Amino acid sequence: MIYFIKKTILISSLFFIFSNASYAEWIKYLSTEIGDDFYINAKSIETKGKFVFYESLSNYTKKPLKSGTRSFISTIKVDCELLRYKFVNTKSFNKLWGEELKKENNKEDKEWSKLQPNDAREIALRAVCNKFD
Repeated sequence: MIYFIKKTILISSLFFIFSNASYAEWIKYLSTEIGDDFYINAKSIETKGKFVFYESLSNYTKKPLKSGTRSFISTIKVDCELLRYKFVNTKSFNKLWGEELKKENNKEDKEWSKLQPNDAREIALRAVCNKFD
C-alpha cells in the first residue's frame, strides 16, 4: 500500500512538473540504492498518432556496467492504452550524462515490452502518458 501511495505521489509530481516546466530538460524519476539515476527529458515528450515518444537517460554513477558503459540515452515509444513500450534508438556512452559516445543502435525493437511487476519504468511510462490524458 505504501509503495502505491509513493508511486502515485511521484507520478502526480512528474505530471505537475511536465505541465509547468517548459524550460525543463532532464527530470530525475528514480534513484536506486546503488546510486544509479534515471531521468526523463521533459522537452522530448511528444505524440505521433496514438503513441507517445520520450527520451530517457540512465546514469550509472557509482560503477559502470560490465561493458564499461556509464550512461544510456534512449528514445522510447509508448502505447499508453496497453502500457507497453519499445526502444526506438539507444546510445551508450563512456561517461555520465551522455558524454563520449560508445555505441548507437537505431533499430526499433520488433516486439513490444510489457511492464513487469514493480518495474521502475512504470513511473516514467505513466508520467508521460498522463501528460496527454
